[in-house]
Amino acid sequence: MSAQPTQAQSAQLVLPSVEDALAIYAALLDEFDVKRGLFFIAGGSASGKSYFAKRFVKLLEGRDEEGGEALHIDMDDYYKPVVDRQNIETYNFDRPKAVDLALLSRHLDELIRGKTVFKPVYAYNGIRKGYKLVEAKPFIVVEGLFASPLYARVPSMQKAANPSKLYSHFSPFYSPPHSLPPSAQPFTQLFMQAIFVEASPAVALRRRLRRDAVERGYDAAEVISRWYGSVVPAYKRWVERQKNVANTLVRNDYLEELNP
Repeated sequence: MSAQPTQAQSAQLVLPSVEDALAIYAALLDEFDVKRGLFFIAGGSASGKSYFAKRFVKLLEGRDEEGGEALHIDMDDYYKPVVDRQNIETYNFDRPKAVDLALLSRHLDELIRGKTVFKPVYAYNGIRKGYKLVEAKPFIVVEGLFASPLYARVPSMQKAANPSKLYSHFSPFYSPPHSLPPSAQPFTQLFMQAIFVEASPAVALRRRLRRDAVERGYDAAEVISRWYGSVVPAYKRWVERQKNVANTLVRNDYLEELNP
């Protein structure tokens, strides 16, 4: 039996697992008959945000007017290329400056307006493979370390409403079209939610060790050094604060879910 959601703070749900979160959102989307949405999924390294985002995208399939797929925007694709390859082992990928947030914000703005964009494709370790043509979809899921604050960087979204009103608890953002400037029209009847995925430090570190050792060939000492040297300080400085603007906090301490 699924655990009952609890209130952590005003208008924020705290859910004990990914399965509970998916069940709650499935019911929510059905109840409001949501056909268009923008979801920001943030969380620390190895919290399971990518795992959750992929399953959330699957949940959104077939829910728009045309029964299509949702668009998954992975913030990792917007890492800036690292030119200085000699110092790549000490480069800090866990700070906002490592990500081209300006480009991502412009692309998100265009996608919401129904335009296509050439999205960068990230290989790994500061290498950009190229670009990929991406078409707009009624549902967009943005996932990454710094996903939640993006609403404040999207030009048209700043004009659509007071940012504090953009994240409404289980209610779509419906504003009368005549009350908005023309540039903000695409944001009417747009359901927006911020979701923060959280894992305990011990579980997250175990996931990170497993991922980096198996997929990337790092030894344990190297992973632990980077974890305490850059990952944890960055989480405390830039990532953790996003919990305060999230509609939903999802606990994810299941070790079998090893996706970062």
